[in-house]
Amino acid sequence: PQGRHARASRDVSWTVPGATTLRLHQLLAQAGYLPVKWTPDGADVAHTERAEAGAAAVPPAGHFSWRYPNTPPELKSQWDDKTATVITRGAVMMYQDEHQMTVDGIAGPTLWKALMQDAIKGAKPHPGYSYVYVHENVPQKMTLWHDGGIVITSPGNTGIASAPTALGTFPVFEHLRVTTMSGTNPDGSHYNDPGI
Repeated sequence: PQGRHARASRDVSWTVPGATTLRLHQLLAQAGYLPVKWTPDGADVAHTERAEAGAAAVPPAGHFSWRYPNTPPELKSQWDDKTATVITRGAVMMYQDEHQMTVDGIAGPTLWKALMQDAIKGAKPHPGYSYVYVHENVPQKMTLWHDGGIVITSPGNTGIASAPTALGTFPVFEHLRVTTMSGTNPDGSHYNDPGI
């Protein structure tokens, strides 16, 4: 611009640090969605939006410990406090489902805001933690572990050679008491099994 009232302008830019996985784990642990608990080394984060936003980028010092003394080694092997794992994804999915959010397993802005609001108001922790592990060795069995104890062990079935069950650990956030399993067998025939 020209003229007596023209002013010089200047562009300013800065980088805002992103939220950390470590703080996500701290918040999820405080909310009861992880098999670990988190204890701060000093005072906990102040119950204000400003303090929570700061802690998301620069988490307070502290330590995680297992909530249950007999946590299955299969579950323990999946945990890393600074890296998002399948345990993180499962916790995020459970939180999203129970808070009427889109269940995608992604810790986006909506999830962060809700977790921080829960921390600010000191929300009651989620009750319990469940883990199911299935052993392929014959006889195959399924074990449901909840809150430090085995609830049930029953026969399991991981599939057949021509249609094997994929190996791995998978988060489950929806549980059906009774359902119908249906599909197609490897030979092309169909099955429909109610009451499962």
